[in-house]
Amino acid sequence: MMMTRLPRLVYFILVLIVTTEGSLAVTCDYCSKEITGRYIQIGEFTFHPHHWKCGACRQPIGDQPYYVQDSMWFDSTCFANLRAPRCGECARPILDLAVISNGQKYHQSCYDRSHGGQCLVCQQPVRGAFYRDRDGRVVCADHKEEGRACFVCNRFSSPWVGSGTVTLDDGRYACATCRATEITDDRQGMQIARDVLEELADLGVEFDADFDLELVDRPTLVRKADQFGHYTTGLTVRKEYSSAFGLVRRIDYDIFVLDHLPETFFREVVAHELMHVWFHEQAPDVTDLIIIEGTCEYVASLLLERSPALDAPYFLERMRSRPDPIYGAGYRLVAAQLADRPLDDWLNALRHNTFADFDFTTE
Repeated sequence: MMMTRLPRLVYFILVLIVTTEGSLAVTCDYCSKEITGRYIQIGEFTFHPHHWKCGACRQPIGDQPYYVQDSMWFDSTCFANLRAPRCGECARPILDLAVISNGQKYHQSCYDRSHGGQCLVCQQPVRGAFYRDRDGRVVCADHKEEGRACFVCNRFSSPWVGSGTVTLDDGRYACATCRATEITDDRQGMQIARDVLEELADLGVEFDADFDLELVDRPTLVRKADQFGHYTTGLTVRKEYSSAFGLVRRIDYDIFVLDHLPETFFREVVAHELMHVWFHEQAPDVTDLIIIEGTCEYVASLLLERSPALDAPYFLERMRSRPDPIYGAGYRLVAAQLADRPLDDWLNALRHNTFADFDFTTE
């Protein structure tokens, strides 16, 4: 983690209030007129007292504290409200020294409290085991639960920070950042699924099958997974409808996705689950879980790579570095096979369940 300090935002330029009596003529740098009587001198600039103005409100600064930024002067109120950077921890303006970490600016005291050697919750120096989130916030092992890690991004929060984290009905914590684009409505989710289906078709991943999508809480998803099989944040269930004579008349699919996912992650999960539908329809003979889940992850990653969303790189990197022996290892296996080959080659191999043209093992 890189950390540096910003220079002071306050520039103490010499301000003199002098008089023209007995001196050479002085010209105001604002109105270009000769000054008689008192004037203000700031470095090489001279002004009538009423012409030295704040760059924001255009009111005379007078003798109050001021700040310089982008070659303009600002009174302290306007600078704090309009120009000063905001602390990533307390959201108040930074008027003096700042610490930069992972692209965020902080007051020194705020950074020390949340990112340094102190537990975010108990405010005591960390001793022994601890946990650190993606922004560098630390909680000690005794207070991990009180750290309220977001169920999506794992950012910690606490009452000391006031980040807008809420507790969902099933006990999950959701931070304000992830909640900003959360998907909570089945109709909205289904429309996004249709959009994802079109994106998959652009990649050459197509199938003709009906599916429904339902958002569910975690206990419901766990219960369904216990009945139907493996899951993470989504689950696809194949349904057969047979005639009285045992003939299959129709097949469709139910896709269950964890609710309150931010849109970028939701699209990733939906792409993964739609690939399970593709496997049922196009490659039913493939049974190796590493190949199946790895392919689903890899195709979802292609959509993340195309996504303009600001959080897409985070979810993409998380997928690539996932330590899971099925999802993570499977993704890396498929990605390695397609490093210099088109996706169609892999899809054709899956359809025929033969991988003679590829060099890998899942054992």
